[in-house]
Amino acid sequence: MRDNSAVVTPPAELGVPSHFAAGPVCRQTAVDFDGVCFWLSNMDENRTEGNVTGVTVDIELSEAWKWSLIVILIILILVGTLGNFLTIYVIARYKELQTVTNAFIFNLAITDLCVSLFVDCFNVVGIADTGFFFRSPAVCEFVGSVCVTSCICSIMTMMMVAINRYYYVTNKPRHDELFTTRNLMILIMFLWLYSFSLFDLPLLIGWARHWYDYKTMGCTYDRTADFSFTLHLICVGIVIPVVVVVICYTRIYLFVRASNKRMAKHRQQSNMTPANKLKVDDLTLLRTLVIIGVVFFICWSQYVIVVLADFEDHWPMGVHMTALITAHSSSSTNCIILGVTNPKFREKYLLALKPGTGPASTAAPSCPGQHSVLRSRNSVRNATEHISMAMVDLQGTPENV
Repeated sequence: MRDNSAVVTPPAELGVPSHFAAGPVCRQTAVDFDGVCFWLSNMDENRTEGNVTGVTVDIELSEAWKWSLIVILIILILVGTLGNFLTIYVIARYKELQTVTNAFIFNLAITDLCVSLFVDCFNVVGIADTGFFFRSPAVCEFVGSVCVTSCICSIMTMMMVAINRYYYVTNKPRHDELFTTRNLMILIMFLWLYSFSLFDLPLLIGWARHWYDYKTMGCTYDRTADFSFTLHLICVGIVIPVVVVVICYTRIYLFVRASNKRMAKHRQQSNMTPANKLKVDDLTLLRTLVIIGVVFFICWSQYVIVVLADFEDHWPMGVHMTALITAHSSSSTNCIILGVTNPKFREKYLLALKPGTGPASTAAPSCPGQHSVLRSRNSVRNATEHISMAMVDLQGTPENV
């Protein structure tokens, strides 16, 4: 039973937000942060450079809530890791998928893999062992850096996909001029540099900081340290790219609708020439990307609202945890959307998962003579095919004898 007659003030070195200091005592030795009890134990009085060593911070969670979070995150990790790895593999493996737009999808899969395989895994660690990041501040710093950079780069990549599609549909010559192979490589490198320098570097030089978020139980930026940085990250890093995505896809929709109306006056829609078939493929990809954009908006909008509206951090832990997991789930759903809505990606996914055709089958031969054997078999097969074709020609053309 809680004793509410006294107040425990957490050490300043822990970086606990000031409004938490007024919380009632939990079992006399803990501080109650909006219903979550943090035990401050094993305090080492030998503190240097503002760091506290030997700190154990435990969070009192019900086993059902704790394991529910872990199971959800593990599912996202498995789906995101497999799906994004498959996306990277099929684009790198099959030349027909190596297009300008898919170069951005390739980069998107890398950023999503950073979130699902790395950040979410350490989120599980933060839930299972709530004192881990306090005992390993360097790990928390690195995880927070990867989280901020990869999430922002993922969002910026989504914006570039929308811009690319806009130019491709509305102004193809301009698209071909802008999105050359050289420009594409420079642009993708710029996305990573932009994401780090504008949003993560400020955390390293003191504008705000990386920190263990008590409400989401993972390391990211400290959303309560400096409202100006939080506003900068949310508005410049998330809201503006989302607005650009919405504008691009809206203008594409209006352009395609107007174009279809003009074309309907000159020919029937059922007249499917090869050129029209190409447009159908383009529209299929466009539909896939629009769905990804809509899901992305749904996933991240809740996080934006929660972070801005609750800067003072008074809302329950469940609200913040749900917002973060929903936002990170976008990194695990993009590959699913590609497989479900795009026939080309679905075909290559299934081909990659088929025994004998996946990544393992592309490994180097296990013995030196394997290449020679394969070449010999191919030569025999080709020779047999040529002989068979020659015999058919001789049998089918008696007038030439």
